[in-house]
Amino acid sequence: MGSDNLNDELARVATLHATGLLDTPEEATFDEIAHLAAHLCRVPIATISLVDESRQWFKSHIGLEARETPRDISFCTHTIMQDQIMMVEDATLDPRFCSSPLVTGPPCIRFYAGFPLISREGFRLGALCVIDHKPRSLTKHQRIALAILARQVSAQIELRRAASRLKDELRMHERTERALVSSQAEFGAFMDNSPLSAFIKNSEGVFVYVNKSFERLMGRSSEELIGCTVYQLVAREDANRLTAHDAEVLASGSPSAKTEEIVTPGGVRVTLRISKFALPSADGEVRLGAIVADVTEIERHRQEIELANANLHARVITDPLTGLRTRGYFEEMLSVEFGRAKRYGGPLSLLLVDADRFKSVNDTQGHAAGDRVLRLIGRLLVQDARSSDTVARYGGEEFAILLPETAEAAALAIAERIRAGIAEQGSEGIRVTVSIGVSSLRPDVSEPAELTAEADAALYASKESGRNCVTLYSSESPVRTTLSA
Repeated sequence: MGSDNLNDELARVATLHATGLLDTPEEATFDEIAHLAAHLCRVPIATISLVDESRQWFKSHIGLEARETPRDISFCTHTIMQDQIMMVEDATLDPRFCSSPLVTGPPCIRFYAGFPLISREGFRLGALCVIDHKPRSLTKHQRIALAILARQVSAQIELRRAASRLKDELRMHERTERALVSSQAEFGAFMDNSPLSAFIKNSEGVFVYVNKSFERLMGRSSEELIGCTVYQLVAREDANRLTAHDAEVLASGSPSAKTEEIVTPGGVRVTLRISKFALPSADGEVRLGAIVADVTEIERHRQEIELANANLHARVITDPLTGLRTRGYFEEMLSVEFGRAKRYGGPLSLLLVDADRFKSVNDTQGHAAGDRVLRLIGRLLVQDARSSDTVARYGGEEFAILLPETAEAAALAIAERIRAGIAEQGSEGIRVTVSIGVSSLRPDVSEPAELTAEADAALYASKESGRNCVTLYSSESPVRTTLSA
């Protein structure tokens, strides 16, 4: 290995160790991303792998018992050599991996896809990986989703690094506070060289001391700041809030810290972590001391992460064609509402709705016409739904509606209203009808899947009965047709 490559590797490993993540327990933040990767890519195993000097260590290991493997047999060693996804469709046919003990023995890897986790300096610290026991590939959308999730893991790692730096600064903050109490002489010299801002006010709220960092934060010299009050520096609303905090500390005599957002005299909006404490003096006057940490960038980064996570979640649970919820989200809500209905003895019903003769629409009118039909049905289902209902695209031309607090008779009425409303519409000259299967919760139904299976059986009966009708599942006989066109 050349000297430049060696230096890069040493810097990469040093950056990895600086994250503080190696050999730490599992965490929900990372496990949830790994679970989501496994779900989106339809695989049994997903890992978040960090590659150090001699091993790959798993921060998250969904579907895999091992916490680490030697680096020289790992797939991720190859992944971190590139900037994009690495995919091995069949490891037994790849000369790099066919003899690896990870392929010839447990976990018997056949398919592997990994996206590198890249630090803000550009170092590839590890990979988000999805693994299967059988040969396969990823769709374009699955590759995009894996890349998005890998970037979220990288963002989480950067957030941990920022938090670690903030902890270091806060520890310095605590040492600074002790220096203030123990020695006024040492205090002045120490604080003028501190990266943290500091000030002292007298009992009237007038600045009597500021350090160099506070001068830079306010964009004013010490000569301009000393003798001022906060009302001469920031907007009255901000000054009122800061002064009220001063009064709390002086009245209680106890240190207190708050995070405040203010606009500096230079017009810059900043987020500050301000720790305040009382400073009794020899003349009997109690002054107010404060240490100020500028956490603007950390707060901005945290908000960006939250927004990115929210946007990602919305994309995962929303069907892109119809705007309805996805099947996965529907099944989660079914589990929740089923448990609630069982616990409190309330009613629960489920509708499965299938577009009649949809294949012929695609075959004769084209897929664009088929998409218009699906969007029409989705829009009509949502229009007829309550805020408590869950409407989802369940399959290609199949939809599902979860009706909490809805008994059998009401569910049948809703289903018939939906059937009739759709039959009256049509889409640009295309006649559109649907068949509907209805199931309602009974005491002998013990699993959510049973309720779905019964609705599916009822839907099949609607199709067999000539379509464009509603069928209710009955426990006395397999199904019975209740309403039809």
